[in-house]
Order: sequence, then C-alpha cells, then structure tokens
Amino acid sequence: MSDEPVSTRLSPQKLHAMQSAVAREIREREARHKALLDLRATIEMAVKRWDFTPEELALPERRRTFGTKLPPKFRDPRDGTRVWSGRGRAPQWFKDALAAGLTVEDLTVPPE
Repeated sequence: MSDEPVSTRLSPQKLHAMQSAVAREIREREARHKALLDLRATIEMAVKRWDFTPEELALPERRRTFGTKLPPKFRDPRDGTRVWSGRGRAPQWFKDALAAGLTVEDLTVPPE
C-alpha cells in the first residue's frame, strides 16, 4: 500500500470528474435544504392562519417493511429446503449452483 495521497494517484481527468460529481451533489443537497426551509415556512404560515392543532397536522405513521418475510424467489435444487427471496446478497448455494452451470431460470420458484 502506498503512503502517497489518493489524489496524486488519480489522473487529472478522474479528479475533474470527481470534482464535478461533488459540486453536483452539493448543489442538489443545497436545493433540497432550501426546499425544506420553504416548505417549513409555508406550513408555519398555514398553521398561524388557520390555527391548526398539532393533532390536525399529524401524519399517519408509515409502516416499516424491514424484517418482513418475503416469499422465496429461488430454491436450491439439491435439497429444496434452502430458499432466497432475491434481495440482498446472494447466498453461497445460489452462487455455487450458477458456477455449476445452472441458470437463474433453473433456480426460480414457479409462480403459484
């Protein structure tokens, strides 16, 4: 591993591309922040004008889908007990099956 800064190992073209990407990200974040401030001001004016209560302004809670069990999309053809929803990192059995010559279609659970 080199002790030199990353910036000295990158080409000028790559540095310019990174600079452009950072500038674009800063503009987008500033625009989002301004939109948020404008929205807050609009809400505050409406609250004052119409004398809304906090209960009237409460938004319904969004349900979290984290941890929700998804139906299997792929099944291990060797024993049929191991399944994968197709989300997240592919399990090793899935990678091994593909490496052994099976296709994604071979591993797909048929629709019910």
